[in-house]
Amino acid sequence: MKEALRPLLPPGVLQRKKQGFGVPLGTWFRGSLTTLFSDVLGSAGARTRGYFDRRVVERLVREHTSGVRDHSMRLWQLVMFELWHREYLDGPVAGSSAAHLPALPFTRAR
Repeated sequence: MKEALRPLLPPGVLQRKKQGFGVPLGTWFRGSLTTLFSDVLGSAGARTRGYFDRRVVERLVREHTSGVRDHSMRLWQLVMFELWHREYLDGPVAGSSAAHLPALPFTRAR
């Protein structure tokens, strides 16, 4: 691809190594994904599991959404842990949005 774009790109771009890019979780968690916290972390299952102190999770969400502190990585990890628990320990629920998806090579067979 670099060779095809050589006439259009400056040498600095063509010669640099591959770079990753960050995902703006903090911004998303304060905007369009704010309801993810109540839907996932505030669910009855997540609250009753007892893994995490609910008051601490609520404080993290409150501080993050109000802009007091950036807890995006902690909140992402909590959301992913809860979703993992639902999928691999609780199992898919009949009629849930994930129950009809085909098994992928990197996921548990359904």
